[in-house]
Amino acid sequence: MRLDAATAFEMALIQMLDTRLSHLSPDEKKLIEDKYRQIVGISDGLRKLGCNVPSNADIKQRLAEPRNAAIHKGKVVSKIEAQEALQFAKDFIYSKFPL
Repeated sequence: MRLDAATAFEMALIQMLDTRLSHLSPDEKKLIEDKYRQIVGISDGLRKLGCNVPSNADIKQRLAEPRNAAIHKGKVVSKIEAQEALQFAKDFIYSKFPL
């Protein structure tokens, strides 16, 4: 569940970046997208563009580091940890893309 939360959060960031860069040419977009990659990099880029996104510390602690520990070290997260990550991601996503 925590992996899915981080992926959903990252996809929301990518959608936000796409929207902010929609007026640029494909080559200009690629320059920016190549510089700001992955969950923390994309959030940095969005902040520089004036978007309100959670702090890097929160993103790292709640999503990026746990996801990386699970993927690269095989760490199993608890149900509570997974639920907290999912709630963090849902709160952000629904604030940017309300249903």
